[in-house]
Amino acid sequence: MGEFLGRWVCSGIFGVLCFAWGGLRASGGLGWVTLGLWLGFWNAGLRPVVLRFPVSADSVVWWLLLAISVLNMGVFWSVTALVPSVWAGDIQHPGWVVISLSLWSWALSCWFRAHNGHWHLVTYHGSLRSKR
Repeated sequence: MGEFLGRWVCSGIFGVLCFAWGGLRASGGLGWVTLGLWLGFWNAGLRPVVLRFPVSADSVVWWLLLAISVLNMGVFWSVTALVPSVWAGDIQHPGWVVISLSLWSWALSCWFRAHNGHWHLVTYHGSLRSKR
């Protein structure tokens, strides 16, 4: 649960920064916190879903990027309707907002901590031992 919470918070903070840079506006600190929690949850929650796809270990990284990009495009264009305290100001760079947020979330989602405490790419399976 610690890694999920970390991804949630990091994605939320970076998402709020990207959305503010892109021109979205929120009514006070509570609006930004709501946006960060909502955005971070979806970005962090998508990883376990994608990891259940029946694809090869090498292609799961690319499926993760595709799924996160589609999610962030949908979130960016629907956030003003779904989070009442956020509205579209002067949206200047929507493409760069989605791309930068997707790459950040993808980088966070591609790594996990193994039982030995080391960080690995999601395609890592550890050393396999044969039974004797």
